[in-house]
Amino acid sequence: MKKTPDGTLPLDVSSLRVIRLATPDLPEAARVIRESFSTVVRDLGLTREAWPTHPGFMTTEGLESFYYARQMYGLFEGTAMIGYMALSEYDDRTLQLRHLCILPHRRGLGLGRLMMDHAKAEAVACIGHPPTIDSPHLALAFIDVDTGLRGWFEKQGFAYWGRLRQGRLPYAYGWMEWQEKPTR
Repeated sequence: MKKTPDGTLPLDVSSLRVIRLATPDLPEAARVIRESFSTVVRDLGLTREAWPTHPGFMTTEGLESFYYARQMYGLFEGTAMIGYMALSEYDDRTLQLRHLCILPHRRGLGLGRLMMDHAKAEAVACIGHPPTIDSPHLALAFIDVDTGLRGWFEKQGFAYWGRLRQGRLPYAYGWMEWQEKPTR
């Protein structure tokens, strides 16, 4: 297959699938998470000592520790996992989106939006009722200094609703939420 000018392979849209992960997928998922978040670790100078729970330092054991509390999904291009996300119940109308990531060499191709659309569809399906004032919500947290990421989430329909600093972590979290729009 011919490579693009930046050295990556062109996107084969027909081979893309978002699949719920099983336990045997977790080592590969941990690798995808680490590699995807390595750009954040590098750009912000994060260390395992300062932020041991940051996804850039994810281990298979770390994923296994919350496997049963979350729905984990991989984005596959053919047989290769190129993206990851997890959803967990936050309350009776809200799912929390965690660790949405795409491998660095596959970014900028609309794959994050594809994963986000899947997350929104899962939120609607999990809540299981038509859009109302209590419509399904999807919440997420991100490192609040990343204005580019915040802008991307806003383009996906998320609204910023606060900031939280936790313990000794070097950065605050920004919190955002998406709500399905009621039909008229």
